[in-house]
Amino acid sequence: MTDTQILPNAHSFFHPGGPTGCILMHGFSSSPEEIFPLDACLTQLGYTTLGVRFAGHGTTPADMKNVRWTDWLANIEDAFHILQGHCQKIVLIGQSMGGMLSLTTAAYLPVDAVIALSTPYWMPSQQEQIINRLTALVRPNIRKRNVQPHPQWGIRREAGYPAYCGYPAKIHHQTDLLINAMVNSLPRVTAPVLLIQSHQDGLIPPISLEKIQSGLTASRVTPVWIEGLGHSITMDPLAEKAFLPIREFLEKL
Repeated sequence: MTDTQILPNAHSFFHPGGPTGCILMHGFSSSPEEIFPLDACLTQLGYTTLGVRFAGHGTTPADMKNVRWTDWLANIEDAFHILQGHCQKIVLIGQSMGGMLSLTTAAYLPVDAVIALSTPYWMPSQQEQIINRLTALVRPNIRKRNVQPHPQWGIRREAGYPAYCGYPAKIHHQTDLLINAMVNSLPRVTAPVLLIQSHQDGLIPPISLEKIQSGLTASRVTPVWIEGLGHSITMDPLAEKAFLPIREFLEKL
């Protein structure tokens, strides 16, 4: 198996169903396996689902080295055009970085709704961006802390989660650009938005949900706080706490 081949359970997927289609998006360094539980919930309810594998993900961390944040937007655009031929309504649903990309593309794609889970919001200062770019020159690869590599796939996957154990430091510049793009896109989002965040999310700033909500000036926003879940809502043992408001939100479309 070559390094660039897609890991098991990391492929994009398409499950035809009813007239409402949901584009499901995983988080940074992760893969579509992260959204399998949500996919199972939605397909059981009769929704059409399309799971996106973002460029540079689900293969090997080295594949992220030359990826641009606009490549991830292009992945969503491709999925949107596929669903246009199958569905009457299209909903973007993203976990973490997938939520950022959902909100960004909703500013210019004619989607019917957006659901953003555990979505980060912070504006890196110019100094932070410069430091990130300089760090990438002296420390080209970053290993995640307190994460064990997979016994078979090594750094290509965490032992207990479908995400890389590390990634190229230069990708930070692309995520910085994505954050800026999301913040600038929020006022142009007109579709209804469901924002879900856990009070126990230990990864993103606690105020992220409120900042995103305040930026969505043209959209109808439903904020939902849940208790007891970590950052990766879609694979949390208590994920049903988040799936319930998602079902209720979709039923109202």
